[in-house]
Amino acid sequence: VSGRRPASVHAIPLFFITLALLALVADPVLLNRQLAAGQEYLVNALDPSIQFIDEIRYLQSRQFAAVQAFVLTGERSHREQYRRFEDRRLTVRDTLGVALSSAPAEVRALIGALDQPTTLWTFNHLRVLNEELGIDQVGREFIPEDHALYDDALAATEELKNSVLAERERANAELERISALQFPITIGLVALSLLATLSVGLIGRRMGGLVREVQHRRGEAVRARRQTEAVMAATADGVVGIDLEGRITSINQAGRQLLDYSNREVIGKSVHGLLLHTDPAGRPVPESESAVLRGLTTGEAINFHESVVWRRDGTSFPVQLQLRPLIDGLEVKGGVLTFTDITEQK
Repeated sequence: VSGRRPASVHAIPLFFITLALLALVADPVLLNRQLAAGQEYLVNALDPSIQFIDEIRYLQSRQFAAVQAFVLTGERSHREQYRRFEDRRLTVRDTLGVALSSAPAEVRALIGALDQPTTLWTFNHLRVLNEELGIDQVGREFIPEDHALYDDALAATEELKNSVLAERERANAELERISALQFPITIGLVALSLLATLSVGLIGRRMGGLVREVQHRRGEAVRARRQTEAVMAATADGVVGIDLEGRITSINQAGRQLLDYSNREVIGKSVHGLLLHTDPAGRPVPESESAVLRGLTTGEAINFHESVVWRRDGTSFPVQLQLRPLIDGLEVKGGVLTFTDITEQK
């Protein structure tokens, strides 16, 4: 039907509005979550890990000094100091592993890389600290060997720290990138919301126009129906509305009076079977020979066709028939049959 637009024309701006509203809610939430997660990663993982690594390096230096002093002096107080530093270093090492559990795999791998030289270094101390060999017997060889193992442990510790510092720099850069996105995304969302508001206004205007158009057409249809009813009521001819199956859909007052039928008695009945079933000579007319039904099928008009119509009491009177098809575009919807009483002319 002309004037009606496809549903997709209105669905597109409605989808656009929905998308804009979802973006206005979801994007800030997602950005804030990413920022919160990044800040938590920095505060609870990377920053403490750097402090833990510095403490491990400090404890390694104190262990080195304590074991060297024990070898040189033989005083057991240095051995007790060493063991306290070792216990604390192991505790900090475990805490560091927990803190970096969410770090990338290459960072976590360096914790294991730190453990290997540190374990060799501390295992080398057991020979002296447990006094399995005399201090004089191992001291001359132990000190340079221990220094070399200590350097290996420090190098592994430094490599781990550099990796954590690089990861912290990367995490900070990611936070800066997300923060930098907030302004353009906010501007974009504001523009999107303005476009959505404009779309709502356009849709509202269009819908208002459609409502006014429907009301106008409805008013025209009511006026047209009233005019038609007035014409049908004023005419002395019978006017019958017929559908494509030949059933009566309406009849005017003059037609009911001419046929002596009530409105209820004719609506839905076959126009042929009720009014046109027999010709003037009294011969039954098959539906296949009905000029009215043929006109409904072909969409052809009938002009001034003389026949008879039959009243309710079984009597007939001569009429002049006219059939006008009701056509919507190229499709026949039914017809209007007009019959004029020509009894006086006969």
